[in-house]
Amino acid sequence: MRRRLMGRIWCRGAAVRYYLLTEQDMRGRWEYGVMVERAGEREEVPAIAPSRNGVQTLLNRMIRGRVTPAAARDVVEDWLSA
Repeated sequence: MRRRLMGRIWCRGAAVRYYLLTEQDMRGRWEYGVMVERAGEREEVPAIAPSRNGVQTLLNRMIRGRVTPAAARDVVEDWLSA
């Protein structure tokens, strides 16, 4: 799995970093996910969707909303159910 830093913001005195995760499944298809890190806390949600643009849009919304690792999975689940 590869990760690419997509953004960084400050929240309550600590940097929050947002990564795009990229991995190839066993059939050779690409899947994209997100990872959010803050002060030793991390939440990874791999293989959300096969659309890089869709997951990048989600990540941009997460950055603007200052989503922390504690809320990242809930935000992804809400995005998937919309």
